[in-house]
Amino acid sequence: MKNTKTNAANARIAAKNGQIKEEIKNLILGKLGVIGIIGLLFMAGIGTVSAGSLNVWTDAQNHIWVENDFLKWDVTHGDSMIVKTGVSSKNWRLWNDYFWANIGVGKVDYYKSRVSSLNNFTVAEIIENNEQTVTIYLQSNLSWSQTPDTVLVNTYLTFYANSGLVKLSYDVPNPPNNGNNPPSLLYNLFITPGGDKQNDFYYYSGSSAEHNFPHTSWSSFSASKLVPVKDDYIYITEYDKSASQGFALVSKKIQTQDFVTDINYGRASVGGEIYGSGDSIQIHMDPSIKGTMYLYFYETNPTVAYKPVEDLIMGGIENIINPPCTNECSPSGTKSCNDSTHYKTCGDYDSDDCLEWSNKVSCGSGKVCEGNGNCVSVPVCESGQTQNCIASNGCSGIKSCVNGQFGDCTTNLQKCDTNCDGTPETCQETCELCICTNGQTQSCTAPNGCEESQTCVNGQFGDCTTNLQKCDDGTCKETCPEPEPPGCTADDCIGITYFQCKNGKLLNKGLVDGKCGYTHEPNEPEPLPMEDASVDVTMHITFDRTKPGVDESFELRANFVNMDFKPRKAYLTVFLPSGVDILEGFGKVKSMAGGAATYELNLDGGAGMNTHTMRLKANEEGKKAMQISGIVIDENGGQHVIQQKSETITVVGETQGGGTEITCNPPYIQVGNECCVDSNYNKICDRDDTPDEPKTNWLIYIIAGIGALIILLLIAVLVKR
Repeated sequence: MKNTKTNAANARIAAKNGQIKEEIKNLILGKLGVIGIIGLLFMAGIGTVSAGSLNVWTDAQNHIWVENDFLKWDVTHGDSMIVKTGVSSKNWRLWNDYFWANIGVGKVDYYKSRVSSLNNFTVAEIIENNEQTVTIYLQSNLSWSQTPDTVLVNTYLTFYANSGLVKLSYDVPNPPNNGNNPPSLLYNLFITPGGDKQNDFYYYSGSSAEHNFPHTSWSSFSASKLVPVKDDYIYITEYDKSASQGFALVSKKIQTQDFVTDINYGRASVGGEIYGSGDSIQIHMDPSIKGTMYLYFYETNPTVAYKPVEDLIMGGIENIINPPCTNECSPSGTKSCNDSTHYKTCGDYDSDDCLEWSNKVSCGSGKVCEGNGNCVSVPVCESGQTQNCIASNGCSGIKSCVNGQFGDCTTNLQKCDTNCDGTPETCQETCELCICTNGQTQSCTAPNGCEESQTCVNGQFGDCTTNLQKCDDGTCKETCPEPEPPGCTADDCIGITYFQCKNGKLLNKGLVDGKCGYTHEPNEPEPLPMEDASVDVTMHITFDRTKPGVDESFELRANFVNMDFKPRKAYLTVFLPSGVDILEGFGKVKSMAGGAATYELNLDGGAGMNTHTMRLKANEEGKKAMQISGIVIDENGGQHVIQQKSETITVVGETQGGGTEITCNPPYIQVGNECCVDSNYNKICDRDDTPDEPKTNWLIYIIAGIGALIILLLIAVLVKR
């Protein structure tokens, strides 16, 4: 696009040059005061900013900021509005930290109107951001304490790189209604010109003269006082002559609305610090239709301060919003060669109404651009000629020459997924079908009847395994609840854990000295009485193999998984079914009776989280259920119940793939399906054998003493002779 978007900036510069010439004339004639001289210096170059910069950003507090050469504004939340026009940048002291809107209905219902600030928006986002324009969308629900309903207001603020103009578009989908009294939408900026309340004035279109700004009062203007300048545009402006800064609200009169029918509330107003610590100018808009108004930040004219506002309207606001453009090409659809192998097409490819050339487009392989953008083929081969190539499936192939051009690449190979990872990587004549893709999962039913998933490995789904248990109620859970114990008539023991029968229920009392074969060792802290028999410790049990053979050893492994205390000891009671023998227990045996064995485990030094193992052997095939329960003692003697766990293992015979014959010659002994050294022939592997503590041999000491006495007697006899 060949446009003139810089025309507005150039016009602004030309206007300023004309203004400088006029002020120089006044200076020569002696009509320019000190303030005018200072203003002339700034217009001549001191403090002048170059037009064209535009930035928008969101800071760490989620405030949306916009800055160009005319202002810097925290639009959504902040108390900062820096106006850059005029002598120097000034903070116009945005009061109450926000851009304010309200809607009123009725004759004198202003103080009862639905009112809310725009910083209470439900949506605030940047919807357009380019070098020339930035648009921010704000959505807010205006409310009134007297009614539960709210009024939705959509606001769009568009900023321009080359102007202090801000376009404000609004949409109120469902404006309130109060009979014959029309609603009115008011946008309010509580700001003070120049930020200092000095040398401030206001003016509105149709006024006979400028007026001192009423910092402590309020005035309104009826429809008859507001006279359009051009194209039905009216305005009201406030400005600081010392700072040479001005701000105006501009709107088409047809879009404005009397706030109420009372003549005291007109279509525009100006006020000081009556309702808050800030000054304001206002134009009341009609919310029943979508509308547009403009905010304009400008540098005042030294002679007629508000003249830039009228110049804006007379010059055409649309020339800033939509700068005129010129066609780069014509007519639409015309083609032209961009170079020898690319062409371009004339059309409208951007936001303006002018025609421009498209991006270049390649003619394609074997073609060149000629004449008016026509792509023609160039002979590259002779009929019958072939050429190696890569086909569309990525495999090597051959293309043949037809009419001076090579045709499509063809191949008899297929791209195969040989490693079943979902990505074909090898070219072969035929492909073997993968049942599934590696890593793929599907639902399945585990042997215990629980629903689980199985994973694809090497193109095949593996076994369906689960860590869930099938509970007595038919549900599958990681841990099945313990069944309610039957009514009792007497105390009971499970291993060395004492259960007291009380009111027909067995109460877990844990380890009690003198009960269930447990005797407290004097050199250790006595376990504290168990006050709470709830489960404190979870334990997982697993097997080192799923289907051991008859007479083949296998391991039962136990792990504690949730101890939030420092353990000292544990007592595990293991219930074994018939046909299963113990080769090696968990630790020190505390009791062995009734098909149950209780072991003492030392858990000091972090051993609590290790894997605890016992080795077993089955002398018959079939399903064998193992059950473990117990108590953990912490460092303070507190007792913690271990959740009872049950697991089943299937023992198979030799015809089902069981164990194999192993022969171990002394000093080796067979343990499971392996041999180990038993150097002292006590039928315990040396690696598992705990040597006894050395005992004192008093006989040796007695004999040595007698020998020493005889030697002393002999020495005494020799000395006497």
